Amino acid sequence: MNTPYSEAEFRALVLSVQPESLSDNLHAGDTNSRKRKHPALNEDSRKRHHSICPKPLTPSKLEWVSGDGTRCSASAKYLNSQYSIHVIDCEASFEHHFPNMAETIRRDRVFTFDTESNTSAQLGVKTTMHVDMIQIGTMDGVAYLFRPNLLPLLDVHALAPLFADRSIAKLGSGINGDTRLLKKDWDIDLCSQFDVQHIAKKVLRKPELEVQANRFGLKNLCMTMLGFPMSKAPWTMFSKVNQKELDPMLKKYAADDVISLVDLLEALFHYSRRSDPSKATNPDYLTFLSNVS
Repeated sequence: MNTPYSEAEFRALVLSVQPESLSDNLHAGDTNSRKRKHPALNEDSRKRHHSICPKPLTPSKLEWVSGDGTRCSASAKYLNSQYSIHVIDCEASFEHHFPNMAETIRRDRVFTFDTESNTSAQLGVKTTMHVDMIQIGTMDGVAYLFRPNLLPLLDVHALAPLFADRSIAKLGSGINGDTRLLKKDWDIDLCSQFDVQHIAKKVLRKPELEVQANRFGLKNLCMTMLGFPMSKAPWTMFSKVNQKELDPMLKKYAADDVISLVDLLEALFHYSRRSDPSKATNPDYLTFLSNVS
C-alpha cells in the first residue's frame, strides 16, 4: 500500500482514532502492548492527517452587508419549511402538473434539477446506471418528481424542450453524470446548464468557503451557506426507486435535492448583488449564471 506515512506513523494514526478495545485487538499476542506508548506523529505527519481528514463542518450562514448598510444572511427559505412535492408517475398526474410547471419555468427562465439512478446488471454484463427519477425544482418552492419508467414515452419526451431551451437556465450539483445519463437513457439534451459548486466557488471568493465549494457537495454547501444541515438518503434506499409506491423518505430526500438548489441560487444571487440591492429585484438568473460561469 502506498502511503505518505512510515509504518510506525501509520500504526499510531490508526490507534489514535480507534476505540481501546480495537487497539487491544491490533496488539493481540503482544504481551507488552499495554505497557508500550504509541509513537507520536511528527509535525509533517499531523499536517497530512488533517489535510485528508478535515474536521466536520458545523452549520453557519453566509452573511454580508448590502450597499445600503442592511445586514443580510442567506436562509433555507424552502428547504427548512413545508414545500410542495408532486409525484408524476402516470398520465393523469402528468397532465395535471406539467402545464403549471412549464408555465412557471418559462416565466422565471430557470429551474433546478437532479436525477436518481439505480444499477442494473446481468450475468456477464457490466453493471450500468439507469435514470429512474428526474427531479425538477421551481423558484416558487415546488418539487416535481418524474418517474419516467412509469410514464408514456411521449410524456417523458415532453421534458426535452425545457432541458434543451437555451433561454432557460438549469442548475444542478455535480451535473456531469446527470447530463450523460439523461442523454443515454431518455434522449434528453441539456443546454445552459450550470453546476452550483462551480458557481459558489466563483461568487463567494472567500478562501474558506471557496475550498468547501470546490471539495464538498450539496449537503455541505447547505451547511456553510444556508446554515441548514440537509440530510441525505443512504445508498441502499435508492434501490427502492423502482417500486410502484414511492417510499415517503425517499420522496423527501429526492425533493430536498432540488429545493436546496433553489435556496442556494437565491442566496448566491443576492450575495452577488450586495453592493447594489436595487439590482436584486426582478432577478434574471440566466444572465447571472452565464456571467459568473
